[in-house]
Amino acid sequence: MSENPAERSLSLVTKVIASEFGVDASQITPATVAGDILGWDSFSHGSVILELENEIGTILPLERTLELQTVGELAQLIEEFLN
Repeated sequence: MSENPAERSLSLVTKVIASEFGVDASQITPATVAGDILGWDSFSHGSVILELENEIGTILPLERTLELQTVGELAQLIEEFLN
């Protein structure tokens, strides 16, 4: 059974964050915020966004990426562009 778009976007976001910060993907939930991940600051947030843009093949709206608070919100944004 294939993942639905919400699962696919959360999986992609989790994979990128885990890789970027060297953490186990199981530590990342939709409620995870930057402060929960050691080293996740504004600079590394930009790196996460760039990697996600590379993965989905489009540029995300900067203003929206700066408003994101949780991994779940980031996944919802990605989901919009995966459709």
